[in-house]
Amino acid sequence: MLTLTIAHCAGTLDANILSSMKNKRVGDFAGLRKLATATSWLPTEIAAEFRHHAKRPVDREGLDAVVRESIGIYEVTRSVAAWKVEHAARRRAVDLSATLDSVAPHR
Repeated sequence: MLTLTIAHCAGTLDANILSSMKNKRVGDFAGLRKLATATSWLPTEIAAEFRHHAKRPVDREGLDAVVRESIGIYEVTRSVAAWKVEHAARRRAVDLSATLDSVAPHR
């Protein structure tokens, strides 16, 4: 009888651990899906257009304005907006990484 009780407890414990692991994986996937969705809401081409209409700024103030405009229209994070502006500029062989580090340091 005691052996059966211990086995039952161990089975319940295993089920709880498995359920916890499954919930964590689902949460991790949802976080990745949100990130992927957020980055697709601001295509690099659109970021390039914002920068072009702002007369292709390379200074902190100008880039900050482009990033803020992207955030306001596409509702993305500051990091995503700065990352997209950086990639758009890189397509034209312009490196804005140092300046954008001060606009959005954790992109």
